[in-house]
Amino acid sequence: MHNAGSTPPCRAWWRCGWPGRSTRCRCTRRSVAVGGNAATSSGRRDATLLQLLERTDGARWMNARPRSEKAEARAEAQRKRILDAAQHCFIEHGFHGASMAAIAETAQMSAGLIYRYFESKSAIILAIVEEQLVLLRADIGRNTCPDFAVIMTNEYGRSYRPEGRGMNAALLLEISAEATRDPQIAAALDDYDTTVRDALHDWLTRAREAGGHALADDAARRRALMLQCLIEGLKLRETREPGLDRALLFAALQDVVPRLLDAELR
Repeated sequence: MHNAGSTPPCRAWWRCGWPGRSTRCRCTRRSVAVGGNAATSSGRRDATLLQLLERTDGARWMNARPRSEKAEARAEAQRKRILDAAQHCFIEHGFHGASMAAIAETAQMSAGLIYRYFESKSAIILAIVEEQLVLLRADIGRNTCPDFAVIMTNEYGRSYRPEGRGMNAALLLEISAEATRDPQIAAALDDYDTTVRDALHDWLTRAREAGGHALADDAARRRALMLQCLIEGLKLRETREPGLDRALLFAALQDVVPRLLDAELR
């Protein structure tokens, strides 16, 4: 028999409330014989202690929450610094020429800190591709019907400037080359290509009032492929001819893009 003054059968007695009016420890499921006012009084003391501990833990949790969110925001900012620095180094030195030490120096942090976020340069590439997918999905969600020729003309060469939103042309070539050697990067690029083509297909088949072009499914698939090739071809052209005459480019696109978006064209 266990009395109120005896050693509790449950080591977490303050959590399960033993001893009290119950004759069974809620943690260990062991039967406990208690009796008399001593056990009742002890149970009340333990219940009071339990409430105090719960309040204390709750207060600690509430106080820790803002710190946790702040730490998460700081970690995300660090991660963004690393990705920006890595893109700069990959463009300047190539994937294999850019060392982790060079990325760390550009990001103004230690190489050890970078390894806390990314285990390798390949992991950084995967994160860059995923970041581009996030931007792409955000653009898809806008449900607008933009002038494609105007957008491609305005975006030409912009990836070389700080305000550039898309993937840098030189970086895309570096990633594509590395994809021939790294199956994970190849899979990430395949996912990226599929997402782009599906987005173009969705845009082309969408009703006009919803910002689309109302193309039939088969026609939309063919033209989504051609638009994707046009976009990637212009990326390659950026690396060869960054100073291309924008008026000439726009006129050339006007000869091609409207035909690709025409639902009447068979």
